[in-house]
Amino acid sequence: MQFCFNVTFQKPTPQESDRRQAIARRHGCDYVEINRAQGASPGINNGNYQAWFETPNRGDPFNGRTAQAVVDELTRQRTTI
Repeated sequence: MQFCFNVTFQKPTPQESDRRQAIARRHGCDYVEINRAQGASPGINNGNYQAWFETPNRGDPFNGRTAQAVVDELTRQRTTI
């Protein structure tokens, strides 16, 4: 079972998506995107874009610390660029 966090329905640019993938990898996570091309998987979210980070579910405090580290890096890099 996976621990999923930071779900979004707003599609980022391809560059931002790559940045999120790199951040996820540094923290042992995956950045999952569904329907990057509209309707690619119509059975998921009615074919609309959706994305999230996921990592193996190891319970607290691991899950919370991992999610916070990813969000902190996303925010830090966004404000320094």
